[in-house]
Amino acid sequence: MIGYVRKDNTPEVSHVAYNLNAFSSIDAYHDEEKLNPKIGCYGYNIAVKGGNLTGTIGAGTPTYQVGGKSVTLPSLVPQGEYVLKMHHFRCSGLGMGEDKIIVHSHLGNFYYADLLRHSEFKPLEGASQGVSDVTFLNYFSLGRDVLLVYHSKGLTTYDGENTSNYESCPKMTDVTMLYERAFGIEPSTDTLHFSAPLNPTDFSLDMGGGSITIRDDGGKMQRVIAMGNAIYIFKEYAVYRLSVYGSPEDYTLTKVVDTHSEILGKTIALSPSGILLMMDKVLYLFDGYKLKVLERGIFALMESTEHAVGKYFDENYYLACSLVKDDEKVGDEEDFGITYNNGIIHYNPETKGQGVMRGADIVGFYPVLTSEVKEIFVLYGNDRAHRAGKLTSDGALYGVPLKKKWRSPRYNFLDVQHFKILKRAQVDTAYDLNLTVTQGATKVKRRVYGYGRLSRPEVVPFNTSGYDFYLEIEAEGDLNVRGIKLSFDFVRRYFT
Repeated sequence: MIGYVRKDNTPEVSHVAYNLNAFSSIDAYHDEEKLNPKIGCYGYNIAVKGGNLTGTIGAGTPTYQVGGKSVTLPSLVPQGEYVLKMHHFRCSGLGMGEDKIIVHSHLGNFYYADLLRHSEFKPLEGASQGVSDVTFLNYFSLGRDVLLVYHSKGLTTYDGENTSNYESCPKMTDVTMLYERAFGIEPSTDTLHFSAPLNPTDFSLDMGGGSITIRDDGGKMQRVIAMGNAIYIFKEYAVYRLSVYGSPEDYTLTKVVDTHSEILGKTIALSPSGILLMMDKVLYLFDGYKLKVLERGIFALMESTEHAVGKYFDENYYLACSLVKDDEKVGDEEDFGITYNNGIIHYNPETKGQGVMRGADIVGFYPVLTSEVKEIFVLYGNDRAHRAGKLTSDGALYGVPLKKKWRSPRYNFLDVQHFKILKRAQVDTAYDLNLTVTQGATKVKRRVYGYGRLSRPEVVPFNTSGYDFYLEIEAEGDLNVRGIKLSFDFVRRYFT
């Protein structure tokens, strides 16, 4: 009997270098096999800026500089109440230094404090109490700034000295101004109310006010936004444009959007390019006529849209939401707990810059912009809710650095025939980090040291192998990675 003799050929080896030299975005929307390692598929407390992977925003004590002095917003701890909403009331008509911060508490009460100097919150004497559905608007009348507060009991006005209540005002949940008229929605009756000209306290027909009822299958009215010469009414599944001319008889109402996806009312925000909003975990731009998809990838990191809230400020759209979690506990997830949201996604519609912060229960954004103060304050849904915080640029939560993670998609170079052996990684990082490589069932972590600056890459050895791989970057403190160069041996085995 003649036996069969197998001849083993020497494995064919080729050397491959892969340069991950420009981080491009975070994409949790598309399947991993459609992405390359320059696109992260998961992460938190990171941002992509100019091709670098960096840390991102944080949150901290609401302290800011005014004329070289530090001022800190007070809290409602003495009153035993939580802050539900906040507003910057500009009081230029009363003289310098009189700007106020007005807050609405969870018990429905109103308090005020000075913005430009240290003070404590004081009750807004004479204002309606125990109210909900609050909308704040600044208005200028008879040479004075006036704060308009629409709520569940009507309207309260405050001019920095005197307070008045108008209980005959319609009970509206969201209000905006256009051409010296107030326009507000009353969802329970599917009605848009508008005030008399030059008088946002009077909505009577006799004085030139009125209302428009919109009953259709578009769902409940949620928001009303003024843009250009029109009022846009956002329902759950439709958008209407009310073209506003000189007289209400000439107003024109047009349905401009009809959608099967729910518009998330609290995510709607006005920007210079149009109105930004979320549907189905996708960011859209509405230009007054149609919707355009702006970004899907990073917003797919949302786990739930239930308590999502958005705001545009300083060229960025901020979305507080419930983010997808891993096995780690980050920030307040570990200490104070999370009641509603556990992070923020931010996106620049012009530059496409993006990032995600995790670890804080943010439920509201309140920008303040004056000649001396430029801050975006935030409100909390957990036990921090007695006082506002502010967004910071230090990637920390009240001074404690937030854990940072970035993960690449699983990648095989579109090659299923070669066995890949990772020999080494050359990491251009300014700060210390952990780099983990997973190939097959093998996971290897290496410590990579930075030197406070880029352009001094650190080389770390690996000896993992498999048909594909993915990377994880983790850091406890600062993060700034320019790129990673991976050196592989590709091996093809065959027999004759």
